[in-house]
Amino acid sequence: MRSTFRILFYVNKQRAKDGRVPIYVQLTVNGKSTFISSRLTIPLALWDSAANKAAGKSVEARNVNAELERIRAKLLHHYQRISDRDAYVTAERVKSAYLGMGEEYETLLEALDKFNRDFKQHVGVDRAQSTYRKYDNVRKRLAEFLSEKLHREDIPLKELTETFITDYDLYLRSEKGLTPSCVCIYTKPLKMVVTKAHNAGLILRNPFSEYHPKKITKDRGYLIESEL
Repeated sequence: MRSTFRILFYVNKQRAKDGRVPIYVQLTVNGKSTFISSRLTIPLALWDSAANKAAGKSVEARNVNAELERIRAKLLHHYQRISDRDAYVTAERVKSAYLGMGEEYETLLEALDKFNRDFKQHVGVDRAQSTYRKYDNVRKRLAEFLSEKLHREDIPLKELTETFITDYDLYLRSEKGLTPSCVCIYTKPLKMVVTKAHNAGLILRNPFSEYHPKKITKDRGYLIESEL
């Protein structure tokens, strides 16, 4: 279901100074709101509460309304981008995007992409190209899982649960036919990236902390006396 998004401009009369009042923005997504300062002020007499903008055609009114429309367009752009990318969109996420905060690690694939970009810079210095290719394949396989099983292009870190990685583990084993050692190759970097996000305070808890990929240990038997 598509979320509902509303932008409302208003003035705060309680913070009037020298006859001017600050203009604020109220963002509402699915009934939950957050607030942003537009960093604009206007004479109280110029504000039209019903129209949600400056009244008249004075130079100041036109300039204020043009800036408000610019703010509206930018907020709509961030809302559209977030809602198109995944199902998790809130007023706080739109606010953070508008303010330039919290965008780098918001989703799992973004976090993995950031990790891979940083790793690539070390290739040829203290990291191997083959290891980078492995991490690149991890990203591709994870994107396939999200698309095929969850029908999503990405998933917010905050939506991750314990079952996500166990379902991914099962997907790799049963549907992709990977051996236990190969499953480890695809799940360990994923756990590492999420743990890093948790340690950085980007998510409150690490949903993958108890995940340990199962390995099959081959029984090599015992050496007989003649083999010693």
